[in-house]
Formats: sequence, C-alpha cells, structure tokens
Amino acid sequence: MHMVAQASTATSIPTEQCDTTLTTLPRTFTVTDKDTKEELTFTCMPGCTVVHEVIDCSRPVASDDVCCIGDQNGQVSLPFEGVSAPKDAYVLRAYLRAAPFAKVMSERLPHVMFEVVEDEYVVGLDPDSLAVVIGVFEERLEALRCTYADLVQTRAKVLGDTVQAAKAGSGATA
Repeated sequence: MHMVAQASTATSIPTEQCDTTLTTLPRTFTVTDKDTKEELTFTCMPGCTVVHEVIDCSRPVASDDVCCIGDQNGQVSLPFEGVSAPKDAYVLRAYLRAAPFAKVMSERLPHVMFEVVEDEYVVGLDPDSLAVVIGVFEERLEALRCTYADLVQTRAKVLGDTVQAAKAGSGATA
C-alpha cells in the first residue's frame, strides 16, 4: 500500500493551548460482572469521556472490558491507496486510558494508548508530498505533547486520590 499525499486537514494544537485542567468531579459507577454476577464499583479516571451509564452499567459486562478513555488528541488521517480502494488512515493518535479491573496492574493506572499505522507504507513522495507528511507529523507531535501533559496530570491526580483514600481508610491524618 502506498500513500498519495494531499493537504492536511489537521489543526495545529500549540502546547501552551493544551487544556489539561481536570475540573470534572469524580464519577463513581457500579457494574455487574457477567461471569461472577459480582457488583464492582470503580471511580472513573479524571477526564474520562465514556458514558459508563449506558456502555457498562446498563447490563452485565466482562469486568476487564470496563475502561475509561480520555479525549483523543485529534484525528488526523493521511490518504493511503489500498489494494481494493483508497482509504484515509489515521496516523499517530494517542489517548488516555485506564481499566479499573484489568488483570495487568499497570493498566489500572492512567496510561496512553498510541495508535501508529501498521503495515502501511508511504512511498514515492516528491518534495511537495514529503512536505505534507512533515506538516502532519509536526501537528501530531504537538497533539502528543498535549497528551503527555494530560497523562502526567491525570496520573498525579489518581495517585494523589489513592494516597488520600488509603490515609482516610487507615485513620491517618494529613
């Protein structure tokens, strides 16, 4: 597969304009595990955009499928010529994610899912086409900087809340 360069429709997101303020109040939900029928309660990751009331709480679910996802850092695509038809493929997308009941403990903390175009190649670029690709990568780099700032702030908030909850549970005073 190869790419046919076109002008980018991406909008640049200067790092200083990244909105990393997490002003929403924590949301707590209870889900029913479809295998064990156990009711499990979790507090949503700050900045989560998932409608848990509909997706997870409206019916029994596999507990390890429950996850919080933050805003994606934009959706920029480059046009690729496929075997059967042209397609626009998203490139260099990242978003915050936390899975409160994940079997892997590190996935329970906010982390970033980073999507790179797999098995796609950009070939035969002339100077103008390469300039378009460079422009897209510059835009994605700025968006990734915003995602980095979101990740640092979200993890600090989650870890801070965990420490506060542990202190409150043990009767310790701050």
